[in-house]
Amino acid sequence: MGKTLAEMFDELTTKQRMISLGNEMINRIIKRSQNGFDVFNKKFKPYSTKPKKPYFFKKKFGDKKKTVYVKSYFERKRDGQIKRQASQFKPSSPSNVNLTLTGDMFNSFKVKKATNKNVRIGFTPSESKKAFGNEEMGRVISSVKKPVSTDDEKFITGFYDKIMVKAMKEASGKTEIIIG
Repeated sequence: MGKTLAEMFDELTTKQRMISLGNEMINRIIKRSQNGFDVFNKKFKPYSTKPKKPYFFKKKFGDKKKTVYVKSYFERKRDGQIKRQASQFKPSSPSNVNLTLTGDMFNSFKVKKATNKNVRIGFTPSESKKAFGNEEMGRVISSVKKPVSTDDEKFITGFYDKIMVKAMKEASGKTEIIIG
């Protein structure tokens, strides 16, 4: 008969459990971000609907000059006009912010280091620039002051509570009392 998931998890080393926790945190953060919420559980700041200036400019096409309209980032993303754009993440409105254009940033989100006591997750250096840029625009995935959301804190607490309860159950009944 096969092992239960709990039995398989029990056989993992502490370092493997930390890697598992890190991967689960990455999945939670990506899901939260792609649903449009920051680390403070607030909706991301909406996209601007105004393009960077100038809004119109004259461009020469052969012998003729034409007025060219410059679309905002939101309009270009909504209309699928950005190279390598993941079509499933097109925003339907300026408030539909999901921090995903090509998927490169979130695909680079990995466990960086794990020990028996902690796990470090993060982006590759080039993709971390995007995360910092989003933070500067008011779209905070994680910060020094608040690395994980309140929901993620509860998840982490539950993760450790299960391990502690199991360890206490295993230790109970094994206390040796010496008299005399």
